[in-house]
Amino acid sequence: MHKKQTGFSALVIVAIIFVVGLIGTAGWFVLGRDSKKESSESKTTTTEAPKQEQKPEQTTNNVGTTQPTETPQATIPEANKASQGFLTINEWGVKIPLTAETANSYYVYENGGAYLRVDIPGDTQKTCSNQAALSKVTDYSESYDNWRQKPSELEKVGVKIGDAYYFIEGSQSACTEDEALQSKATAIRRAWLNQNKFITLK
Repeated sequence: MHKKQTGFSALVIVAIIFVVGLIGTAGWFVLGRDSKKESSESKTTTTEAPKQEQKPEQTTNNVGTTQPTETPQATIPEANKASQGFLTINEWGVKIPLTAETANSYYVYENGGAYLRVDIPGDTQKTCSNQAALSKVTDYSESYDNWRQKPSELEKVGVKIGDAYYFIEGSQSACTEDEALQSKATAIRRAWLNQNKFITLK
């Protein structure tokens, strides 16, 4: 009889653990389902204001080295698109003349720089649309180590308008392995760089 009691108590312990596990699993599923329901309800009832791409002016030493986040063409404000032969950077009050390669351009203002974009037919992933960035430098001196802050270097690549230097810097890497697409992207980058000395006030 002693053996039966030991076996019976072990069986009871296993059954209790099994029941507690079932209850815990059921509770976990119910809690997970409720939290998903709440998050989907909050998404449908809460509307966020659209992201503002126009930010206060920022001057950094490495403008053009960080890539902006992808912005679909449909969300680009009309004011950020090319018109009448120029791409006007509204945040800085300057404009860049356009060429055949850059005629359908637009820009995204982010990280203190204006990222110049042209959507290329066939580039469905938009990996080659960002080929250049316009930088504005207001903190400059010959004593700085960074060439992007030395007036003698800035005058070689860009223009001085008022108290600031403006210059276009091209992407340094290939955007695709597709040779035809890369060739178009390179032509666009060259077209932007050729406009460095033609940046003017709007």
